[in-house]
Amino acid sequence: ALRAMFGSHIEFVSKHPGMPRLLYSELQRTEMTGPKIAAQALMVHYRQLLGWIIKDGKTCGELDPDLNEDAAAALFLGTIQGLVMQSLLAPEQDWIQRNADAVYAVFERGIERQAP
Repeated sequence: ALRAMFGSHIEFVSKHPGMPRLLYSELQRTEMTGPKIAAQALMVHYRQLLGWIIKDGKTCGELDPDLNEDAAAALFLGTIQGLVMQSLLAPEQDWIQRNADAVYAVFERGIERQAP
């Protein structure tokens, strides 16, 4: 489920490359604007969904039982945000698609349950 969410997020950003630019631009404002409030609400919901999925992964034994759900959700989102920021600076338009799978694999290795 996490891999599907990650892939969907990367696909969305790839298809709508102007969205991150608009959002980052809007986040620079000091006042609370409609888009900023909407982005915050979306992020709260997204983190909540990630928390449930991570908790389920721990319950079924796929993820490390000692994994901190909040930290894992923050890392998941930060990983995507980092890829998005780097893709905005990359000379190749397909940079994010070419690098997303390898980056996700590193994230996954860090949260999965290790064999005893």
